[in-house]
Amino acid sequence: MTDYKSFKLPGNARLRIRSEKIVATLSSDGGNKVDIFCEGVAVPFHVEATKRTPKEMIDYIWNIPDFESEEDM
Repeated sequence: MTDYKSFKLPGNARLRIRSEKIVATLSSDGGNKVDIFCEGVAVPFHVEATKRTPKEMIDYIWNIPDFESEEDM
């Protein structure tokens, strides 16, 4: 079974990324966006943290155990 990370986007859209394709994440202090860099994609995906903090989103992406649920992503 393929493992995906899923994120809500504006306009009821959803971004799903295969977990094994994610190579790096980046967020800046004080910002509410996370950049997700993926293998084979020249530019990162920009995902806005609305219900979670950028740190919680990065923990979710990298499977840090304290993360509760992907439902609010």
